[in-house]
Amino acid sequence: AVWLMVLVSLVSCCQLSTANNLQPKSLMVHGQSEPIGVDRSPLFQWTYSDATDVTDRSRVVVGINLEVYQDDSVVWQTNVTSNLNHLDYTGPELRSLAAYTWRVRVMDGKNTLSNWSQTASFVTGLTKPQEEYTDVVAFLGVPYHADNDYLFRTTFPVKALAIKSAYAVVMGLGEYEGSVNGHSMSQGAKMRQTVQYDRRVLYDVFDVANLLTPNSDNSVGIALGSWWYTTNSSYFFNPPFQLPFGERVFGLLLNITYSDGSVDTITSTTAWKQFHGKTVSDDMFYGEVQDGRLAQLSWQQPGFDDSAWHAAWTVTPPLGMYNLQNRRMAPLRLRNTRSALSVTSPSDNTYIFDLGYNAAGSCRFNFSSAVPAGTQLTFIHGEMLDANGHIVQSPTTPDRRNPKNGRMIERSAYTVAGNGSVEAYEPQFVYYGFRYVQVTTPVKPSQYDLQCSDISSDLEMAGSLTFAGGALNEVTTVLNALQTAVVRTVLSNFQGIPTDCPTREKRGWTGDMNAAFTTVLYNLDMEAAYEKWLIDIAQAQAWHNGPEGCVPEIAPSFMNGNGAQYSDPAWGSGFPLLLDEYVRWYDRLDVASMLYPNATAYLAHLEANTEPLPNLPNISMLLGTYKGSRYGDWCAGINAVGGHSSHVSSLINSYFHLQTVAAVARLAVLLNKTADIVKYQARQAQLESAWEATFYNTSSQRYYDPLWPNVTAIGWANGQLPVQTAQALGIALGLNADHAQSAGAVLADDVEVVWGLHQTTGVVGSKPLLQALTDTGSGDLALRLMAQPVAPSLGNMALNSGSLWEQWGGGGSHNHIMLGSPAAWFYSHLGGLQLPVFPNATGWRYFYVQPTVLERLGSASVSLETPAGRVNSEWNINCSSGSYFVSTTIPVGSVARVRFDTSVCGHGITSITESYKTVWDKFGFHVGAAGVTAGWADAHFVYLSVETGSYTFQVFVN
Repeated sequence: AVWLMVLVSLVSCCQLSTANNLQPKSLMVHGQSEPIGVDRSPLFQWTYSDATDVTDRSRVVVGINLEVYQDDSVVWQTNVTSNLNHLDYTGPELRSLAAYTWRVRVMDGKNTLSNWSQTASFVTGLTKPQEEYTDVVAFLGVPYHADNDYLFRTTFPVKALAIKSAYAVVMGLGEYEGSVNGHSMSQGAKMRQTVQYDRRVLYDVFDVANLLTPNSDNSVGIALGSWWYTTNSSYFFNPPFQLPFGERVFGLLLNITYSDGSVDTITSTTAWKQFHGKTVSDDMFYGEVQDGRLAQLSWQQPGFDDSAWHAAWTVTPPLGMYNLQNRRMAPLRLRNTRSALSVTSPSDNTYIFDLGYNAAGSCRFNFSSAVPAGTQLTFIHGEMLDANGHIVQSPTTPDRRNPKNGRMIERSAYTVAGNGSVEAYEPQFVYYGFRYVQVTTPVKPSQYDLQCSDISSDLEMAGSLTFAGGALNEVTTVLNALQTAVVRTVLSNFQGIPTDCPTREKRGWTGDMNAAFTTVLYNLDMEAAYEKWLIDIAQAQAWHNGPEGCVPEIAPSFMNGNGAQYSDPAWGSGFPLLLDEYVRWYDRLDVASMLYPNATAYLAHLEANTEPLPNLPNISMLLGTYKGSRYGDWCAGINAVGGHSSHVSSLINSYFHLQTVAAVARLAVLLNKTADIVKYQARQAQLESAWEATFYNTSSQRYYDPLWPNVTAIGWANGQLPVQTAQALGIALGLNADHAQSAGAVLADDVEVVWGLHQTTGVVGSKPLLQALTDTGSGDLALRLMAQPVAPSLGNMALNSGSLWEQWGGGGSHNHIMLGSPAAWFYSHLGGLQLPVFPNATGWRYFYVQPTVLERLGSASVSLETPAGRVNSEWNINCSSGSYFVSTTIPVGSVARVRFDTSVCGHGITSITESYKTVWDKFGFHVGAAGVTAGWADAHFVYLSVETGSYTFQVFVN
């Protein structure tokens, strides 16, 4: 291409009289900023400075110039024709444990180069982990039935030379704390890993150069905790439960490179020393017991006397050690440290600290020397109080070791050392789900003696919301509380994997995330975290000993305490549906290519279990009699369905069958799988026609299930499918506009009239509920439903505990995200930011801005960090003024369709202007406003196509 010749010429010349205004920023590698431990060919990514103007072709990217350096030497330089904001590395093989820098600039549509971006860096991991690590280190650990000697240390000299670089590679199971000369390698992060341990194991790389002391002895310390890998929780002991998985184990490799080029290598060996510490036992369900009298003070320091310590034991690592990979996502980190709002004493020596809201975390309890030596303090964490003011522990998790008790009881405790100084109990290796902490102590504590912090994977926010310009009223008070509760519940339930709850189970239920993943994507940057979990699911699919291709209900599948070999379709389909949305959201074709065989294997499993439809015997679909059917619309409103938890339905099973076919068809298009495209698109069309013919009743003009089974496939009593769920699913499929409008009227009536402004949907029906109401003309009803403060409602949950619950009636966990799926509506419909469901709309390079403008709310603003850059949508309305405003920003390289509802203010649209220039009126579209390229209308909406830039549209109504 001519422009590529120009690009090469300009790059060679390197002297530009002017630079374009496209400025690459936010440089990342595989979705991570400045990553350490990159162990695959890098994927370079960036966005651009916010679009502020539109001038001809100056905001269009047509070429990329990218350079990679090691020290001051160019490793790779490339000039490519591309309009994307990411590029795969195709240069020479990178060295292990080496630092690289890179920068990028781009050419615009006028053949002008931008300025270089700021330089970013990354550090490689192990390019050959077997020979560089597994065959080199000794795996040290704590054997079964041995003393709890979980502390390990070694000392080594460091030369009297300047240190050029020093990288520590650590693998630790179930979790570890690593230190150099007493300083945390991870800067306080919790290094826990939850994976399919027999399929892969994760390692971490730390830059420890600044922690080392030249010309001196130095020390490395490792403390090992149990986590999932060595849990003793009896809930998972009986076959086919798979825990404990193995003995606590770690391996360490430390490479120190000096200024003269020489290298020292320190590894874990049996020459290391090992001993016990103050943690007597730790279990993520039973809690952590410590004895302050056993503390090894200063054990991480070089001068510590370890003569009483014994030589380190070796243990066997899991098979996953032979598929060693970098963690590739942020570790867990404590945040939001807070004190109790109040302290009560319901009985002698027992004190209840109220932390104000329910979250996952842990606490530090400080106490004075007034507590006698040898006293055992006890701690119980919980979400609720009983009638006497004591904590109620999780009531439904069975304790198979103690059947008389019937449930697992936390046993966290601390024995006082009494050394004359202030002591503290702070668990190293466990976390809890709680609002309240119950402390038993003979000395009355202060309200401020307990400091608690939330804990979660260290995820960055991607979205932000503002309702009604920040003004508080009865509507926005509930909406603000609900949005805060949604984010808090998501974070509480992301502990390396997405979990169901931080109290009872802490497991990776695929159905919970099938319901919630769109809400999560709108709120948090999940590129690295969801890639990791999708791989977890794919590895669990092959591991769990179920039918070929079946995705387990829980991943990693060693957690699968119910022993299910078949999975409920609303759970198993979470894998292909999340994969499809993830790939389109983040434009990650590499992940699509890697996991496409797993998605097609699951679809093949569903197809092998279909049955002929009674009304269409030549067409087979997945019906309610499928062997994995056990949950359906789990935890739907009790009053609506006769008190059952399960709501298995042929309508639901075939809905997820159809959605899986559609998702795999889209992936096939993205990957250019020609034969699969033909096959899956034809099957999708067949199933769409059959689904509508089977589940829409023309006489009652609503969706319902004529094939409903009164028991599930595993023999549980089955509840009737709620009216709201059936309508919401049918409308969400969008197969027949007339049917959708009729079902929308039924849905609105059931919500407002039959149930008095309450929803009856469960884990399946809640996700499309507000979308279905809004898309059929009941957006104001959707808003009022979300702002409902009276139980049962999401708003009531948020106002009462600051988190979302498992059940509408308050039973079970009070920290469950699965019913929080409607919160995606804040972004997708209230703000109107939507990624279209067709294959080539990837990475937010094409999207919709179609806000639901509601006079009851007055205004709303949403902002979203996308792979293309920041996208926002803002509107405000006052019908008495005769107009309303919609503003939006489209990032560089993106195009959007902006939609305006002709029914707003109860009138029609007379005209639309942008920068005081008319772009639409009764005569149609008008050319003139920069960046607004086309316009059209139908019976309900006006549409405008807009390119990169920032826009404010004024919409005039009759």
